[in-house]
Amino acid sequence: AFIDSDRHRLLGQAGVHYTKVAAGLRRELANSITVEADTDVPLPVIGLAYDYEFTHKLSMSLRAQIFRLEFEGIDGALDNLSASLHYAFTPRFGAFVAYNYYKMDVDADADTWDGSFDFGYHGPWVGVTAGYGRAP
Repeated sequence: AFIDSDRHRLLGQAGVHYTKVAAGLRRELANSITVEADTDVPLPVIGLAYDYEFTHKLSMSLRAQIFRLEFEGIDGALDNLSASLHYAFTPRFGAFVAYNYYKMDVDADADTWDGSFDFGYHGPWVGVTAGYGRAP
């Protein structure tokens, strides 16, 4: 951790985001034609994670993972951002409200793949957390 105190924690992240992309087109007239393709899209990511504890029951988390690549005709980008607020009813049970933004954009003009892939979503989400074992 870059920062690790009673109330603040800042971590670095590194990893690989893997997506399998499949698409298909179908034309139905006198004769049907179907075209399908799939490919794997592994993208390494780097990121930061920040947690702040307002009280023992109320905390927030911020996460950011990004990646950019331009290599041999492939241009890729990945953004994964989130912010959440967590309330602990007990040391092992809580609830959270969060907002997430995710976007993947890959464009290719190469021998093995010529095309593009754009995918994204954003919006709020809510949930519960549960833990087992020794309580903090």
